[in-house]
Amino acid sequence: MLIAALGVVGVFLSGCASSNVEEILISDIPPADFSVAVTVYGPVDDATPIHDRPRPLRPSRYIVEPDGVLRASIGPGSAITTFPPRTRQLTTRQMDQLWRAVRETGLASPDDPHRIAHAGVEIPNPRRTTAAIYIAFGGHTRFSIITLDTQTDTAIATRLLIDRLAALAWVRPGPGLSSADE
Repeated sequence: MLIAALGVVGVFLSGCASSNVEEILISDIPPADFSVAVTVYGPVDDATPIHDRPRPLRPSRYIVEPDGVLRASIGPGSAITTFPPRTRQLTTRQMDQLWRAVRETGLASPDDPHRIAHAGVEIPNPRRTTAAIYIAFGGHTRFSIITLDTQTDTAIATRLLIDRLAALAWVRPGPGLSSADE
């Protein structure tokens, strides 16, 4: 009887958590604890110079803290464990736009298929451009791994998110490319 009661409580609580996430995701204003960290890993055997790659596909690490501090590191060696220097302070408007870009990826959704248990995992395929993404919002956290060099809706939205982060960190597009081309 106690086990059955605990099961009902567990279902009730998980239902509440899911609806809480959905309520948070409806808002155009980010929760006070909103933060995001993105690490882009490039193919280990790619000889293309970094600045010749589209901006969202360059090895990099971006961290946006809840107070709007943006930290950025560009280039090989950027990893989940990298803590980049402070790059700039984002405005409230920029944080709102960033929150909407994160929502557009679908990675904060309770049923996102890209979720992993934690960010301390190896990248599945070192020959592909891949992003490890951490999102915190409203007391919830999400870790995801996305292969960026595909044309899935999630990969496209994630490249747009990374491009927005790169632009906020004053990273220039590659030669002959505008950010719209990337």
